[in-house]
Amino acid sequence: MILLFILLLLISFAAGWFDLPAVYVGIIYIIFICLFLYRAMYPFLFEKRVDKILQALNRARNPQHQFLYYLFQDDLKKAEEQLQKIRSSQAVVVLQFLLLSQQERFMEARELLPTLRKGKQKAYYSAAIALEFDDYKLYEQNKQQIQDNLLLFFLEVEELAKKGQVHAAIKKLDEIIPSLRGLRLLSAVQEKKALKKKLYLQ
Repeated sequence: MILLFILLLLISFAAGWFDLPAVYVGIIYIIFICLFLYRAMYPFLFEKRVDKILQALNRARNPQHQFLYYLFQDDLKKAEEQLQKIRSSQAVVVLQFLLLSQQERFMEARELLPTLRKGKQKAYYSAAIALEFDDYKLYEQNKQQIQDNLLLFFLEVEELAKKGQVHAAIKKLDEIIPSLRGLRLLSAVQEKKALKKKLYLQ
């Protein structure tokens, strides 16, 4: 990342030295911004290796990314500390919901649902909580509102696990994990990790 800034500095100096037209300088800056964004977002969108995604989360200064890093590492105390640093109230609610779910504090998680904005996230989390409380009618109602195939997939995995078919749920995750990238991959790996833990405790 530092090399990109050094390169931009050198190009800017050269542009001034050779008195390049403003349009060329503008194109150079647009290319730089695109490269910067691609490099910054690549691990979270396209990375195939979990360790690389975790490294990127750990290096990030964004408290949301730090939260996800600590959550994956099962360091729930540090994850909770990151919540205090997040300014977006909706982001706090979503991440707090994830934290409570990992701690299996589903009653508290359910109380957060009314504070979520309407949309696929609220429908997904409402369906997941309904499943935990064996409310299959509400589960189906919320599931029907979701158009995102990956979210529907995760609900199917959770449904299998809820019915005691944990091995089948893990197998289902194993089938999709090779095709996932970035944070979607991390979510699937985290789910698999939680299911293996459930198997161990049985």
